[in-house]
Amino acid sequence: MLRKVLSPRSLLWLSLIVVLIVLAPIASTQTTLSRPPLPPDRVPPGYQFPVVKPTPQKTPTQRLGNAEVRSVSPGILSVNGHKCISDEIVVKFFEDTPDAMINNLIGRYGGKIVQWIYGPYQHWYLVRFPAGAKIWEIADAYNDDPSVECAGLSWIGEGGMIPNDYYYSQQWNLSKINAPAAWDLTQGSASTIIAVIDSGVDLSHLDLVNKILSCGSDICDFIDDDSTPNDQHGHGTLVSGIVAAETNNSIGVASLGWNPKILPVRLLDGNNFGISPDVVAGINYAVAKGAHVLNLSLHGFEYDPNTRNAITNAISNGRIVIGITGNNGAASYPGSYPNVIAVGASDENDNQASFSNSGSFIAVVAPGVNILSTYPGGYTAAEV
Repeated sequence: MLRKVLSPRSLLWLSLIVVLIVLAPIASTQTTLSRPPLPPDRVPPGYQFPVVKPTPQKTPTQRLGNAEVRSVSPGILSVNGHKCISDEIVVKFFEDTPDAMINNLIGRYGGKIVQWIYGPYQHWYLVRFPAGAKIWEIADAYNDDPSVECAGLSWIGEGGMIPNDYYYSQQWNLSKINAPAAWDLTQGSASTIIAVIDSGVDLSHLDLVNKILSCGSDICDFIDDDSTPNDQHGHGTLVSGIVAAETNNSIGVASLGWNPKILPVRLLDGNNFGISPDVVAGINYAVAKGAHVLNLSLHGFEYDPNTRNAITNAISNGRIVIGITGNNGAASYPGSYPNVIAVGASDENDNQASFSNSGSFIAVVAPGVNILSTYPGGYTAAEV
């Protein structure tokens, strides 16, 4: 099996990701307020709501009175470009608000409580209004009332972006890191160049051919000293697919970075071996060609001042350098050089991969066991 670790630039996106937990509502058909008990089937065993209540204060809201509103379809409105249910508002009253005051405010605009929303203090309600009600204006009016902590529309959202690639359902690593949520933020830029400094790449692979940058007449294959870095081992192609395979194209696999380009740099031979002078040359070449990210899936080297100098120069010029932890039980170079983002590997159960080192030099751990990706002539699942 191939034993290396990938940390594509796209993993950095994940620090921006916020996981949203939507609290499910509980139905209630009463037109006047009667506080229901906590539904036992919706309360986790042994769970208690916080005893310490927050100091009552208004939750900041966005005024909607001057919103751009249009009908999208029956029951659906677009408010400032975002879809919502056309006749619903979610309201939270302050804890000590009397029932009569709540009923009065709800009825003032023809509203009807249709659901009690699961949450602390039992004061969250879904309120429905007659057809044609200007719910955006009613939401503003509710927020102006001193008994209301916050009120908002019943917005419509959707889950993370899911690509249509044939093998996507088998790529456990993408769901594990919540890649669909990252793709909602960005699929990467087509102007971003990721240098895969490895064993080369399958230059004719259907899932990669449109993403690979040509070396032109430059030498980017430091094994054969030519400009055609064809992969004779497989790992470089595997990494390239994880990083930036063509995605949402109905074939093959999905990648973390849908749009970035791949700059292949070959310095490992068919037996997966290379020498430090070629590592230095490969790093310098990637920097000279404008690569933004340098992925060095290499380990087993001793400390080398020349390699360190090349990496320091790359980082000083604004490049992101990714290394791997290795599997020899000790600090591994080039992953252990200062300011290199060293990546360890984990399995599907979030356990440390058997082939992955541990240590204080490791910056992040990513899925690295049984990873399905591109491979010369097709696809395979392997350790990376």
